[in-house]
Amino acid sequence: EHHFGPFIDIEEVVADAEPRFDPARTYTMVESTAYFEAYRPVLEALQSISADPTAMPFVANLLYTSTDVPPPAYLRFGGRAPLMHLDAVFPGNDAVHTAGPNGVDVLAEPWSKLVHTLDRSQFAAIQLAMRHSIALIQGPPGCGKTYVGVAISKLLLANQEIIAPGRPILFVCYTNHELDQLLEHVSGFEEGIVRIGGRCKSEALERFSRRSWRNREMGAGKTKASSRLGFETFRVFAAQK
Repeated sequence: EHHFGPFIDIEEVVADAEPRFDPARTYTMVESTAYFEAYRPVLEALQSISADPTAMPFVANLLYTSTDVPPPAYLRFGGRAPLMHLDAVFPGNDAVHTAGPNGVDVLAEPWSKLVHTLDRSQFAAIQLAMRHSIALIQGPPGCGKTYVGVAISKLLLANQEIIAPGRPILFVCYTNHELDQLLEHVSGFEEGIVRIGGRCKSEALERFSRRSWRNREMGAGKTKASSRLGFETFRVFAAQK
């Protein structure tokens, strides 16, 4: 007898086998609000990461719900000070509040001295994202979430050789409209963008679609087999969730 519940017994119906339904019984169909096949690759990828759950990225925070969020790995490892250039968003501050010729120590306290035009919550959100490996930024419509996201993107791209040389940044948005809105801003300072997926309604972003990049490469004399959209070519990959 179960003392905890309710419990649901789930049985997979195999298409090539005889149906295992009893016509004399009454069944209740449980259907997810999300289409399972869209999530199958993600779930299979999670299963293949490792038999050791501690090997999963961010496992302490996402699995064991630790609220102690460490700085990003690129600021903790490598035997160097956590220096980054902030001029992309805070012009003129590198020269004034620098910890050396290679940028600002973002884990120290030059932040309070930076000159900027952001409101207090926007500034705190950028600081949070740049100093921690996971950052949750939320707020009501019109509070500047997209603006802050673009500023963080600008800082990450400006420091990409420090953060992850040769590796792209991945943007994932819940809707195509949100994705297009973000990329329209990012495309103002970055051209190496690939927008994955269809339903793009922005003419300004059409040149960043996979098809457009592929057509340009083939127009440059590459065959379909030799044409590659790889990590070494682009700095931003973007997709709808």
